[in-house]
Amino acid sequence: VVTGEDLITRLRSHMPETAQAIAANLNGQAVSLPFDPLLNQAFLNADAETSFWDHLKSGGIWIIPITIFGLLSSVIALLKLLQIRTIRIPETKLVASLANTADPEEFERQLEGVTPHARPIFAEGFAYRDAPENARSAAMSQAILSFRDRLESRLSLLGLTAAVAPLLGLLGTVTGMIKTFQIISLHGAGDARTLSGGISEALVTTEFGLVVAIPALLAHAWLNRRAKRISIQTT
Repeated sequence: VVTGEDLITRLRSHMPETAQAIAANLNGQAVSLPFDPLLNQAFLNADAETSFWDHLKSGGIWIIPITIFGLLSSVIALLKLLQIRTIRIPETKLVASLANTADPEEFERQLEGVTPHARPIFAEGFAYRDAPENARSAAMSQAILSFRDRLESRLSLLGLTAAVAPLLGLLGTVTGMIKTFQIISLHGAGDARTLSGGISEALVTTEFGLVVAIPALLAHAWLNRRAKRISIQTT
């Protein structure tokens, strides 16, 4: 039983069984009614619990770009992980056999045993096998650089997400605090419910910016290290 702003006492939780019990009691019957020993505190605690979606929406408009960066970095990290896991460094025996093969058909047959990422490098070397040393070295260097570009492509976006997401969160924090101070200047600091909106926006954006930035930073560091290791092994 709670008392509203109009000073009228009402049942906080109204169920059909409760209504029937109250009606029976008014008719003189002895009934059992639910009793709230916490004086409505349990319902207030239940009202304070919010879903993840409501928690996210309380961050305001800056949650949208942070979410976009988070989803984009997650997709890129997953694709790069799948790409790196499919790369296999050719065995030394196979590399020597390919280097010593002069027959194009035999070279193509042996090239099938090389993972797709390294095939353009060997194909470039085979195409320039009779060329001067300078031309062959330049062609091989270009092929290796193209492979490195493909391997490290889009990794910079992970690093960008790790840097931008906290800044967007900080921007949301500043925006939320400005709204809070504007409310205080207009209505004073007595109404905590009115102030909670700006404070929620200030804190939630910072929280979500860090939630997006930390995994992106870890993924960028790990994938970048793996990519550099593969590049060194390939050369």
